[in-house]
Amino acid sequence: MKKLLLSLFLLVGVFCVDAPLGHAIHGQYVPIHWHKVMGVEIQGTSVEIEDGAQFKVYRGDRAEAMHWQQGDMVVIQPNDKWFSQTKYLLISQARHTAIEADLFQGPYVDSPYMRQIIGCDPQQRVIGTCDGFDVMVRWQIHPSDWHKTAKWQPNETIILGANNKSFFDHFFGSTEYEVILINVEQNKHVRARQI
Repeated sequence: MKKLLLSLFLLVGVFCVDAPLGHAIHGQYVPIHWHKVMGVEIQGTSVEIEDGAQFKVYRGDRAEAMHWQQGDMVVIQPNDKWFSQTKYLLISQARHTAIEADLFQGPYVDSPYMRQIIGCDPQQRVIGTCDGFDVMVRWQIHPSDWHKTAKWQPNETIILGANNKSFFDHFFGSTEYEVILINVEQNKHVRARQI
């Protein structure tokens, strides 16, 4: 029965709570891919977000990270800088600064903000996720990124980020894929859009 409901969810979305393009984090409504800083290690070596995930800050950006405050909102983006040593940029919406970082610890298992994969539909290039509030969201994966999801499994953890929309995205008309799904267990991300 559970598989039947999951299949219906992925195909038509009739059993999901209709998730908006935003969500509430500790009572504050923000875009769905924004995160709240819950803590910064005293020397700026790591940043923790609302679901418990932690990012190790690149040495050259630790002085800036020390200025970030608990409660600041951040956006995670792929780090497309040439010769960069990290996979992601964390961009502070309060300070308008960015730090380079790598994910080194996934969300807490019991966090209501943790998202997990609940199913995949290869024909539609759709992945379903659910958070601790039982809000289910369907994501259509960018056609060029679908192959990256071949080994993704139900119950793997997802962190949302923002697609920084490169020149190629604009050139090839892919700007509607405004979110990235970061698979914690596989340490890979794909471009997606909420459907």
